Amino acid sequence: GAYLREMQQRYGAEGERVARKMSRGQLQDAAFSFPLVEDLIERAQGLIGHSRFVVDQARSLRPNLPAAVVPMGVPLPPLLARDAAREQLGLPLDVPIWASFGHINPYKRMESALRAFKRFRAEQPDARYILVGSVSPSYDLAALIRRLGLSDSVVVTGYAPRADFERYVAAADLCLNLRWPTAGETSASLLRLLGAGRPTLVSAVGAFGELPGDVCAQVDADWSESALILAYARLLQTQPAVAEQLGINARSYVAHEHTLDGAAQGYMRFLGDLFGWGATPRLRDPLWQVEEQELVPVTSSAAPAPSETSALPEPVATTIAEVGTAAAELGLHESDDQPLREIAATLDDLLDERDSRKV
Repeated sequence: GAYLREMQQRYGAEGERVARKMSRGQLQDAAFSFPLVEDLIERAQGLIGHSRFVVDQARSLRPNLPAAVVPMGVPLPPLLARDAAREQLGLPLDVPIWASFGHINPYKRMESALRAFKRFRAEQPDARYILVGSVSPSYDLAALIRRLGLSDSVVVTGYAPRADFERYVAAADLCLNLRWPTAGETSASLLRLLGAGRPTLVSAVGAFGELPGDVCAQVDADWSESALILAYARLLQTQPAVAEQLGINARSYVAHEHTLDGAAQGYMRFLGDLFGWGATPRLRDPLWQVEEQELVPVTSSAAPAPSETSALPEPVATTIAEVGTAAAELGLHESDDQPLREIAATLDDLLDERDSRKV
C-alpha cells in the first residue's frame, strides 16, 4: 500500500499503473524510470557513489549536490585451479562451461544469454550453462529453458554458499553478468568474478559501461545482444590466450582499483572535505581481518566445531552449520533476534517433518 501511494503521489496515474502491475508480480521495465529518491537527494548533505553514472543521475535531480565517486571495496578472492574446482563440483573437465551468478530475474538478460548458448551448443554439443543463484518467483525460468530445448544442458543451482560460489566461478570458462534496465547499481558479484580472474561479459550500460575495455567484454543490450554474446564466446573458446589475458587484466583491475583500503580512504577524504575535518586521518588497523577460507571438496562433510551440534546426527549438524554460515554471510548478528528466531523455527519444523517421516 505504501508503495502504491508513493508512486501515485510522486508520478501520478502512470506511476500508479506501473506500481499496480509490479505489486501483482508483473515486472515492468518502466519501473526504472521512477527512482523514488527525490526527497532523499533533496535532503542529502552529500553523496558518495560507486560510479560516475550514479553521481550524474543524482545531479540531474540536484545539480549542486556535493558528490564523489568512491570505488566499492571488495576482498580479492582466492585463485582456484579450474580443474580442481570442477572435480570438487562433479563437473567434467573437458567441456565448455558458461556460468551466470546472482539473483535471476528478467533484468538479467537470461533469454538473450540462453538463445546465444543454444547456438553455441549446436557447435559444442557437450557445453553446459550453470546458473548460480536464487530465481525470482515472478520469473518462469524453467519454462524458458524448456522452450529452448536446453533442459539437459542448463543447471540452476539455487543459492550457493560462498565456498561453492567461488568453485563455480573458477570452474567456468565464461562468466556472464548482464542486466538491463539498470538502477545504477555497482555489482559486488561482478567484482568477485573479475577479481577471480575469469573472462566475463557485461552489459554496456550504466555503471558497467565505465569498466575498462581490456578488463571485460561489453555487450550492447539491443537487437544484437545474443549475436554479440555468441561472438565473444566463440572468440574466447578458440583463442585461450585472449581469455587468459582478459582474466589477468580483470584481477589486476580489482586488486588495484577496488581495495577495501582504497574505499575507506575515499570515504574519509570526501567526508573530511565536506565537513572540514582538515587532514585525512591515517587508516588504523581494521577491526577484523578478511581471511581466505580453506575450501574443502563439496562431497565431504566438514566436522562442525565442538558445540551443541556435536551430539546431533551428522546430516542434521551439517545442515545447521550450513544455515549458520549462510546467515553470517548475509550479515546477521546475534542481535538480529527476529530473523534468527524465524530461522530456528523453520529448522525445527524441518526436523519435526523428518522425524515424522521416520515414524
